[in-house]
Amino acid sequence: MRINLRIHKSDSGRRRNRAGGEMVHGVPQEQIDKLRGTRDHANAFSTTWEDVKKDYEQVGINISDQYAQEVEQIINRFTMSDYLFMRNAVLKERAGEQLTSQDMQWISKYKKCEEYTKIAPTYAGSEKEIYRGVYVSEYVLDSQKYLDNLQSLKVGDKWNADKMPTSFTTDLTRAKDFANMGKQGTIIHIASGNLKNSPSIRGLSSFSSEMEVLVGDYNFTVVNVIPAKKSKDKLHHVYVK
Repeated sequence: MRINLRIHKSDSGRRRNRAGGEMVHGVPQEQIDKLRGTRDHANAFSTTWEDVKKDYEQVGINISDQYAQEVEQIINRFTMSDYLFMRNAVLKERAGEQLTSQDMQWISKYKKCEEYTKIAPTYAGSEKEIYRGVYVSEYVLDSQKYLDNLQSLKVGDKWNADKMPTSFTTDLTRAKDFANMGKQGTIIHIASGNLKNSPSIRGLSSFSSEMEVLVGDYNFTVVNVIPAKKSKDKLHHVYVK
């Protein structure tokens, strides 16, 4: 099948075409998925805004230098503390709460993170799983609710990661370090072979040792659960694919 490689200008963000399929900057997601390819972790601090721009160009999208710089900076800040503000603003929006101008800015940044997961090469390393260590945090809105839901999951249940881009790691030890930072420590395991909208962001991250993959996939099924009382490390483990 011939694929249209015509470059589209960046003016529309994510929309749907007449057939109902999702589009990113005027390019059908189906076409993007055929062109994006896969990629392993980059070297620490090695990914620049020029590389981000090339990721868009690879799937037929032409963005401005300024837009590429914004995406690079937003993802870099996401790996620090900005993800908390983005997540909390999105949760407020979904709850129908009144939003401030600052909330709207965080939501706009969140959407750029999500957009990048839709176009960037999918992570493809040697690991069979990627991991996220989570715990109840006073800084994360609905943190207790999130953990309660996670720990209530049973084999066969669906899990959608709250339909938000989320940072995972390819290093299980690192995930356990996070899970042990607070109560109700839990490790989420995702089978790496099932990833699609999940690029490595190690080269963009402020913390390259965390070996991050930004997961923008939301349709998972629970395949195994090991409660904390039965696990050797005393952490609750949820396996999805």
